[in-house]
Amino acid sequence: AVLHEVLRFCNIVPLGIFRATSQDAVVNGYTIPKGTMVITNLYSVHFDEKYWSDPAVFSPERFLDSSGNFVRREAFLPFSLGRRHCVGEQLARMEMFLFFTT
Repeated sequence: AVLHEVLRFCNIVPLGIFRATSQDAVVNGYTIPKGTMVITNLYSVHFDEKYWSDPAVFSPERFLDSSGNFVRREAFLPFSLGRRHCVGEQLARMEMFLFFTT
C-alpha cells in the first residue's frame, strides 16, 4: 500500500506518452479528428477528488480495505495503461521493493 501511495503521490512522469488517434473519435461530446496527438495527464488522475478522498494528503490506507487487505484502485495509473503501458513497470516495482526493504 505504501509503494502504491508513493507512486500515486510522487508521479514518476506527470504526463503519459504522446499518442495519435487512428480514427475520428468522440469523447464527452468533443470530436477528436484522426491523427490528433493525445496526451494523458496522469497527475490530474492521481489527484482527482472524484477518485481520491483528500488527494493532497499522503495516505497509504486508501489502498487497504477495512480488514487491512490490499485493494486495487482503477484510477491508479503510474505506468499508464493498455497495450502500450511502461515496459519497465515490473523492473521498477522490484527495484522500489528492494529499496524500501533493505
